[in-house]
Amino acid sequence: MRRALWAAALLGVGAPAAAGQTSTFTPEGASCEEVGLIAGTAGVRNAADAIQRQANTYSASAFAARHLDRERVGAEDGLLVVMDLNTTYNATRMPVFHRDAVDDGMSEVGDCVAKNRVAMRGLDMQAGNFGLTYNKGPVGLIFATSLTAGFPAYGDQFTRVNMNSFVAPAYVVGIAATAPLLDLLIPGDLDLGAIKLDYLLGARVDAKLVQASAAWLGSKGGYAQLSEPTFGGYAFVAKSIGEAAVWQAGVDRLDPGGLGAADLGEALGLTSLAYQQLPYSLAAPGGAALPVIGRLRVTGAQQQNIARVADLAVRYRIEPEASLSELAMGLHTPGYHKPRVRDDDEDDVPVGLLARGGFVSTPAVWSQGLAAARLPSGRVELNGEADDFLVRLAFLYNDPEQLQLYPFARGALSYQLTLRGDL
Repeated sequence: MRRALWAAALLGVGAPAAAGQTSTFTPEGASCEEVGLIAGTAGVRNAADAIQRQANTYSASAFAARHLDRERVGAEDGLLVVMDLNTTYNATRMPVFHRDAVDDGMSEVGDCVAKNRVAMRGLDMQAGNFGLTYNKGPVGLIFATSLTAGFPAYGDQFTRVNMNSFVAPAYVVGIAATAPLLDLLIPGDLDLGAIKLDYLLGARVDAKLVQASAAWLGSKGGYAQLSEPTFGGYAFVAKSIGEAAVWQAGVDRLDPGGLGAADLGEALGLTSLAYQQLPYSLAAPGGAALPVIGRLRVTGAQQQNIARVADLAVRYRIEPEASLSELAMGLHTPGYHKPRVRDDDEDDVPVGLLARGGFVSTPAVWSQGLAAARLPSGRVELNGEADDFLVRLAFLYNDPEQLQLYPFARGALSYQLTLRGDL
């Protein structure tokens, strides 16, 4: 009961404001306040899958491996603080029942008309991460948190964008940052269904030739990471009790220039390779109620800063339904992607811009009548740097990271905001 109250409180943030506004952008049923999900439908099952897979993608452990551990290679003593916010609109659409569309003689005309008693609402999702590392000599501390949430789209489009872009982020990141304290105040499972909260706390060791991290997960599990600075090799694994392991291994931004081949590095840029494995819920055979937990296995390669201004990305899905799942090319301002080990003489470019486009392929989702498809994909990023601070804002359409996890999110628009300070 206590967890349900927390979930209701978090999902209800901003509801009064949303209910009080309408506009010409109002989509079907959006003026209705009381939203009830219609259980047993494909849309609700997809929403549950999307929330779980989002929690795997933007987990505290994945965030730590992506933004904290690998960015500490060659770093001096001090504190690194990173915040990440990810918002996705219309990850899927689900049928809902609007209770206030029932004519009880009390509702005002136009608030929620009878034709919208049953309607389709989009699922909007947010993920917030906060983390830091502190290095002192060969040892250090690592701390990372995550909060992921999914909820039916708010009222009219103006209110929806306002809430997701300007109001909710402060709550998402703020609550994520206090995850250990909430775990002490509300002992028990941090999985609240539509809201999933997690954190990790551990230690790092830098032995020059190799770096290692180990941490405790608030979801009752562990995280371990191993990397080396010469070629950028790394591997990390995260495992919670009762859940399949999430792990990834690869090479991060191999820089020929850092190996003494400056001319080759100028021409080829930075090479990244990755193999990723995540739990993945599959459609149950014979229409069974419970899904089968399978594996998502993906390999990928990126060549960044080709001739300092171009990128190439390829991704291949091994399981389920083997297929070339991404092919994209991009252009950006010179030296947009930074090597893992920065040259002290290298000048920071205060503003950078990247534009990338290509296609993604998705497996079939027969529960919604969707065949396998090849879809256009695009990404635009803008970042700014000043001294040891970075701000990056990205807009994504049919993001391959998301579509490989929830292939029904076709046409989804997302944005990401990253703030980083090296103190």
